[in-house]
Amino acid sequence: QGGLNVELKPRNELAAYFNDFAAKAEPVHQGGSASTLGNMRVRGVPIVLTQSSCVLQIMMVVPADSPIKSTADLKGKRVAIDRAGFHYGWMRRVVKQAGFDLEKDVTLVPASLPATAPLLVRGDVDAAALPTGFFDGLMVQNAGKFKSLYAIDEELAKAIGVKQIFAMVAVHQDFATRNPQILKKMFEVWSTAAKWANANMPEVIDILSRPVAAGGTGLPKPALQSQLVTHRTLRWDIV
Repeated sequence: QGGLNVELKPRNELAAYFNDFAAKAEPVHQGGSASTLGNMRVRGVPIVLTQSSCVLQIMMVVPADSPIKSTADLKGKRVAIDRAGFHYGWMRRVVKQAGFDLEKDVTLVPASLPATAPLLVRGDVDAAALPTGFFDGLMVQNAGKFKSLYAIDEELAKAIGVKQIFAMVAVHQDFATRNPQILKKMFEVWSTAAKWANANMPEVIDILSRPVAAGGTGLPKPALQSQLVTHRTLRWDIV
């Protein structure tokens, strides 16, 4: 509708998105953090950030009856986290702000994103870092059994003194140089879509609840309601 054709290419592992982008298999990465993408550039990958794509929250989740009330209470506890995710770097900074070290003072249980919630449900860990989608699914399927300690991105924002942490769109420098009009069009299309989505949430939930083959996510409506309305762990804010 906006004159821009976008092909989304799913990967099986979070790290694969960053690896493909760094290896220049794809010219555009949509949805990484400034910290991870900045680290790529420091290590020699010539990329630039072009815009935000959304606010994508990662929740620190604990059992409903957990004695853990703050970051300080995570010291000595078992925490499931995907080290390939940008929230791992976020959490290291949040824990440092609390006066201890994530690697030395916490028993980290490395897990891919899909494995974090099952570890928490089985009681194998005391807390888990769950991205939106996994978090909202857990809350719907296990009503009253778990709670959010906090959104890690919000704790990071407090720690470094900014208002908001965004998921970012990045492109390779040569792509940006060759395609300035495409970048401008991307921003216009993303902004228009975000404005429409924020004003038409029931229709958005209906669209996204459709099967993947029909252009949706396959997520059930209650999980999407939690994600987009109740907890607002996913928000479209384009800058």
